[in-house]
Amino acid sequence: MRCSREVSVPCRCGADAPKVGSPSYGLLRSHPDAGDLEALDTYTKWLKAGVPCLHPRFADGEFWSILKRSGVNTDGMSFYGDTLGVVLHTMLSEISSTKFHSKYMLVGGDWSIPEHTRYLEKNGFINSIPWCPSSIWVNGVVSGKLAEFLEALVAEDRPKVLIANGLIQGAADFLRSMFFEIQAKAAWQDRQRALSFIRRLPKDSIVLYCAGMASEGFIFDAFKVRPDLTQLDLGHLFDGAFEIRNRSWLRKEGVCRRRDTYFDRYVPVILGKQSSFGSF
Repeated sequence: MRCSREVSVPCRCGADAPKVGSPSYGLLRSHPDAGDLEALDTYTKWLKAGVPCLHPRFADGEFWSILKRSGVNTDGMSFYGDTLGVVLHTMLSEISSTKFHSKYMLVGGDWSIPEHTRYLEKNGFINSIPWCPSSIWVNGVVSGKLAEFLEALVAEDRPKVLIANGLIQGAADFLRSMFFEIQAKAAWQDRQRALSFIRRLPKDSIVLYCAGMASEGFIFDAFKVRPDLTQLDLGHLFDGAFEIRNRSWLRKEGVCRRRDTYFDRYVPVILGKQSSFGSF
């Protein structure tokens, strides 16, 4: 099992691991593709180095939870503004103040909605958090960079677990990982059960989340008691492979190129219809 000692891993741009409290890869308003690729390269290097890296992601559902919007997101998950929303705001506050600190962390962010940007500006979070785009996994499919990351992840000899709903349990076989099932529409209600499970994981384990907005809350809870763990929110990475296509952005004409690449190139790999990652 690999050691989790701190290792300085240079980014493709030649810089050391981003420090909390400084902006990374430019402002997200423009979502430059270079930011996606550089962040994905960084996580691939961190995995190969065996360091305990973190990747929480804040997109529309997380921000609407913080702002206590009622209703559900495109996955049918409730926002839980009075509970999960409070936890997520606290998480950003502690990352901003470096109370929640990891040398190996980039925070995925989507600032495309003005209300979310105003929230970040009001709380001083724009330049005090190591942001990267929230779309690094899907854009990695388009660029081909995701293949290298997945190859490194599958090859990892550290214990792995995928925390997700039962619809994508097959992804655990692909990842060569354990599987911990949470509720598909109410993952946050499994908070204590998930934390109890995570506490007992072997040292230096890798925890992979496809649990919607609850993923960030789980990462925050677990880091407090198990800072040795690698914790990555993979978002909707496996949805297409298991015919879960309820996300509105995948149905928009404006993202047709990414949608087609996502399903046509990535899904066969997950389903085991291609024998080599090099076939991307």
